[in-house]
Amino acid sequence: MCKKKIGSVAVVVGLVLFFFITPLRAEEKISSTKKKLIKELIEITGVKKEAEDFFGGIDAILGISPGKQSESLFSEGKALEESINEIYFPLYDKNFTESELKELLRFYKSPVGRKVVKMIPNLSIVNLAMNKQMEEILEKAKKETKKAQINAQKLQLRTECMLNLRKIGVVLQMYAYDHDEKFPKSLKELYPDYLAKDDILRCPAKNISYTYVKGLTNADSGDTPIVYDSSVENHGDGRNVLFVDGHTKWYQEEEFQKLLKKVPEPSTLSKESPEAESLFRSTFKEYMKFMGEYFSLLLNEIKEGEELKEETSTLGFETKKKSKREEFLVSNKKKWQRIVNNFQKIYDEYPKSKWADDALYVLINGFSKLQIMLPSDLEDMLDEPIKLCREFLKNFPEPHFEDWPKIEIKTARRLGYYQSPSIPNSPKEIRAMVHYRLATFLMLKGRRSVNSVDEEFRKIVKEYPGTQGAKFAQVHLDALKRARKKAREQLEKRQYPVQ
Repeated sequence: MCKKKIGSVAVVVGLVLFFFITPLRAEEKISSTKKKLIKELIEITGVKKEAEDFFGGIDAILGISPGKQSESLFSEGKALEESINEIYFPLYDKNFTESELKELLRFYKSPVGRKVVKMIPNLSIVNLAMNKQMEEILEKAKKETKKAQINAQKLQLRTECMLNLRKIGVVLQMYAYDHDEKFPKSLKELYPDYLAKDDILRCPAKNISYTYVKGLTNADSGDTPIVYDSSVENHGDGRNVLFVDGHTKWYQEEEFQKLLKKVPEPSTLSKESPEAESLFRSTFKEYMKFMGEYFSLLLNEIKEGEELKEETSTLGFETKKKSKREEFLVSNKKKWQRIVNNFQKIYDEYPKSKWADDALYVLINGFSKLQIMLPSDLEDMLDEPIKLCREFLKNFPEPHFEDWPKIEIKTARRLGYYQSPSIPNSPKEIRAMVHYRLATFLMLKGRRSVNSVDEEFRKIVKEYPGTQGAKFAQVHLDALKRARKKAREQLEKRQYPVQ
């Protein structure tokens, strides 16, 4: 660092601007006349004083008492003057003749030369400031280049997304031509009959499925949005939109929200949907009859004292020992599947109706009742309810139930299997219970470690305090805590047996 400092002084003075630095030989012979001239030049340019001031500053910073201790770091035990001579004598001898050295001395003894010597510290500061400024300029240039690359990548993805929507628009028109000018119930129906691959149904920026407006036909206005980016995060500041007539357009997020407000809501997206209500009520009646028969068999088994540990609710899977309840599930598998399909249809075809969240919740609740005692080889049956729970939590931030809970409680009590009202009646209670169902399904599925299960239940307790779902989650946490304690105690007994 010291060598660099002394070298910078020489650079500023202008003595070594055109030097070609080569390894210096300390033993190189220099004439006495030339040595005298070089020594005078070193003194007149203040190199020694600059070095002494520099080392004095280091001593002050490091708290070293006077004694040239910091000099030894640079000169390896040599005197400062000797170290300077070893550097400068060969340097000047190699690059200047005696006559040139005399000319340099004459210059530095002149008024202009003395002024240059006095300016050396200031020139060093200016040089450092310029270096710093150049570093900042280079850093800014790097950032701008990187920003330009990112913007170019975003533009490319936005263009690919718009091309996807145009292809979807062409395929929708083909579908409508084959189906009396009606568009499909979902974009998934386009694959594989109209699309070789389904990757164009997702935005390339985030690989997220597009939002599809259900219930539209070719008779609707051509300026009606039918497919668009599901999230503004796909492209950062706006969304691509496909319209009924097949044209596409880019909208900034604020303009996009204004566009959606002007779109007339199709009948399938209306909260008041007679079709959805009619289908829900008829399916719910069938569902309650099915559950009534199932739980009647369960209650009879309990009364008869049968062992429940070997039983399972399977919907068609063979077990070593079948009870009447299991035989009922096997023989009525098609009936249960019809119930599932009808509730799923309400959610898929009438997503904005006031019956969509009801249908999905009843379906989740039904799966929970039928799959409490799953054997390990039936874990795949849990994929469907896990998916339903996640869709419910994602799409229904403020769920609200109609009058079916009262019907379920009344029917259940009449059949003798319902002891207390456990159906949630507020958005917070509903979401807490669905989240609890999701956690239990994941635990049964075995997708998560014990610690992850703990974390899921703790999240429910924290986010939904005072709800029934939170109370159930706390029961699980307490049970897991007791189980761990018991396991530790058993382990300690095995490791340290009592004599």
